[in-house]
Parts: sequence; structure tokens; C-alpha cells
Amino acid sequence: TTYHQPGGLGVRVDSAAYGGARILPYYDSLIAKLIVHGADRDETLGRLRCALDEYVIEGIQTNLPFHRRLFNPCPRHYLQQGLGQPGRHTKIRRSG
Repeated sequence: TTYHQPGGLGVRVDSAAYGGARILPYYDSLIAKLIVHGADRDETLGRLRCALDEYVIEGIQTNLPFHRRLFNPCPRHYLQQGLGQPGRHTKIRRSG
């Protein structure tokens, strides 16, 4: 397998994988965990997009394409779409 993990400020990868390693099917399917943080949500999502674009794992199927589609372009948080604005909440009434 080809393996290149991202790096940089605010980016961490927890993994024991390396280029040329054999990934056996007898273990947990979690190959690596990507952790990203920043000063605020926008900075964090920007770093996440860059890290996902930089990540290379070849030779096995991964969920990297799914996460790249999910965050590129970054979807707006539901609160930013107006659902969290005053007066737009749905009131729940108790019956009985």
C-alpha cells in the first residue's frame, strides 16, 4: 500500500500504518484517526479540507472519498442556515 499522512499546525494522525504495510482483515477496520483543531470552526474546517486532500492511502478501500465530498465544499452548519434564529424553532407541546 501507498501511505502518506497529512501534517502541519493543528493536524494530528493516530495510526500504526506505513507505506508498504499489509493491512490484514483480522483486526479493527480503523486504519488511522485524523484529528484537526483550530482557533474557530472555520479555521478547523479549512485545516480539515487540506488534510483530507493531502491524505493518500492506496491499495485498500477507505472512506477518504466520502469525507472529501462531505467537507469540500464545507456544508454550512444548520445553525448558520437559519434554523437557530429566534422565532424559527418548532415548539413541542405535551399532549394530555
